[in-house]
Amino acid sequence: MTPLDAFAEQFAALVLQHVKAGDDLVELPGPFEASAAERLRKSGELPARKVGRRWYARKSDMLALVPPRSATPVQPATDNDTENYARLVQRAR
Repeated sequence: MTPLDAFAEQFAALVLQHVKAGDDLVELPGPFEASAAERLRKSGELPARKVGRRWYARKSDMLALVPPRSATPVQPATDNDTENYARLVQRAR
């Protein structure tokens, strides 16, 4: 075991202390564009840490920024909708 191996194990243990169980680290900008990720990081909305030259954030923190999808009820088709559709099809011919 080399001194570098010992350092790697210590570093991995420190990272695990900051990451929740089952959570992954995501490299920034990740799914965001670079300017948006930088703005979120600087404003404090997205907690991130720098490892080497790259910034990383928790996957759960990134997903928390996405608003939940609202369940919009699907309206059943009415006779009027069917008539409008038929008229649009007729016009397209």
